[in-house]
Amino acid sequence: GGKPLLAVIGGMHLASASPERLERTFEAIERFGPRVIIPLHCTGREATALIAARFSGSYRDGHAGARFEFE
Repeated sequence: GGKPLLAVIGGMHLASASPERLERTFEAIERFGPRVIIPLHCTGREATALIAARFSGSYRDGHAGARFEFE
């Protein structure tokens, strides 16, 4: 009921997450509906690939030193 969520940026610690935890996490992200999703290193490669596929319109690559600007 508040302001829309613009972005989720950070390490999501999903490298060793079970398929069930991944699904619950992705469902929560969908409920919040961020315009941009930028998973960082501790999200894990496999989880990052799943995020990129599931949220292809919102996914952005992130890395150390990356800069993002939002309007």
